[in-house]
Amino acid sequence: MYLRAMQIDQEALGEDHPEVAMDMSNLAIAYRALGRGDIARPLFERAHGIMLHALGPDHPKTQAVHRNLNQDGLAVLES
Repeated sequence: MYLRAMQIDQEALGEDHPEVAMDMSNLAIAYRALGRGDIARPLFERAHGIMLHALGPDHPKTQAVHRNLNQDGLAVLES
C-alpha cells in the first residue's frame, strides 16, 4: 500500500516532493517493522534528503523523518 502511494505521488508530484518523502518514510517504517533495516535505511536517507532540501532542517516533517532514521541506530545524520 505504501509503495503504491509513493508511486502515485511520484508520478503526480515529482520524485523530490515532500509528500513523496513522507511516503518513503512510511514505507521504511513498514520495512523496519519487518526486520528489513537493509531496505529501510536507504529509504529513510532519501526521504531525509528530500525533506532537508525542500523544507529545511527545522521543519517538523524533516525532524520526524530524521528521528525515524535514527530510531534504531540505522544512521546518524546532522540536521
